[in-house]
Amino acid sequence: MLSEKINQEEKRQSARLMGKFTNGLENNPLIKSFLVRGFLQTNPSVGEACERIAWKVFGKLSRLPNCPGEEGVVLTAGRGHEGSPVEINVKRSAYLRQNFSKDNLELKPKDPSGSTVFRYSYGTASGGRSAGISRCHTVIRSFSNDMAIAAEAIQLLLKNMFEQKSVTEKGRLVVDVKFNHMVAIGLYDKGQSKSAEQVPFHRDQVFGATGNFLSNRNTQMEDTATCVVVLGEPRLLHMQAYRIDSNSKNKHKRVDGKFAHEVVKMCHGDLFVLHCDCERPAMREYLDANDLTYFKHGGVVFGGDQKFSIGLAFRVVTKSEEVRKRTGQLVISNKESKESQIMEAKWHMGKYIVDKSKWVNDDLHRIKLFSNAARRNFQHYTTM
Repeated sequence: MLSEKINQEEKRQSARLMGKFTNGLENNPLIKSFLVRGFLQTNPSVGEACERIAWKVFGKLSRLPNCPGEEGVVLTAGRGHEGSPVEINVKRSAYLRQNFSKDNLELKPKDPSGSTVFRYSYGTASGGRSAGISRCHTVIRSFSNDMAIAAEAIQLLLKNMFEQKSVTEKGRLVVDVKFNHMVAIGLYDKGQSKSAEQVPFHRDQVFGATGNFLSNRNTQMEDTATCVVVLGEPRLLHMQAYRIDSNSKNKHKRVDGKFAHEVVKMCHGDLFVLHCDCERPAMREYLDANDLTYFKHGGVVFGGDQKFSIGLAFRVVTKSEEVRKRTGQLVISNKESKESQIMEAKWHMGKYIVDKSKWVNDDLHRIKLFSNAARRNFQHYTTM
């Protein structure tokens, strides 16, 4: 039984799948996600592109959602989750994120003036909307040439690794689709002066209790990978197994024991690939002989120091939303703009920007931490 002995063939398949890519997860035969060490160091042109992306986002001053420009951090306000207070994204202890995507030219904008365009839209941590970002502050900027360079290199890596693999080795992973969305992630201390879980445990995609993919609750294409380029200071990522308890109304419960939890250290230049099979509920008898199990990732603790860590997360997204070409700001209806949650977010944003000295100081604090991290870790652009 697998509860007593891991299938040796599964181990051998896992080792063949990883090949030369040692990653800290390779000894767990139940996890198909992996880390490519030194991805940027072995691909200098991609390294240059990713460092330029990071500088243009985190090394520049912030701006309001209705202001044009492709550089800097866009300010947003919103609730991290139901019942939490409304916070500005550059003050919230959770990680800072900025969205970029390709235009969906197959959809015709509703605005006849030509001032809007449809862009692919990913809802953070699955779902259609991003927690912590009000709809009135949602901005999706255009997918730059540097992002395209990185996306194409990652897709080529995946194709070379998996295209000729057997179904057993590859799993359900689809590699012949192009990335069309990127989230720039910044982890740093925003003034709390203490470490905190900036990335909680989560899944990028939503599944039903039987392992079925819920199309109406997902914006990422089914059976595709999330690929994260790591820049700046190292950080620890956890992968934790959960089971769907069939005896208690399908409650999701943490699994303990061997192979249920792994930690991987991600350093500047690494590429983390989240394999789609890790998130899908399935029978993994070594973890549980009766219930379906799956893995969440996260548990990233950061802050309380002068460090800055960056992630550039590439995905294949299926949902599109209409945004203004000039700013990337989401087009919302007059009715939606008067909803209480949006009015609340606007009020908090107004309150924050009134104190211009505080606003500037928050920008300078972020830019200082990022610049120092770039000098310590970047190989091509230690300053810009």
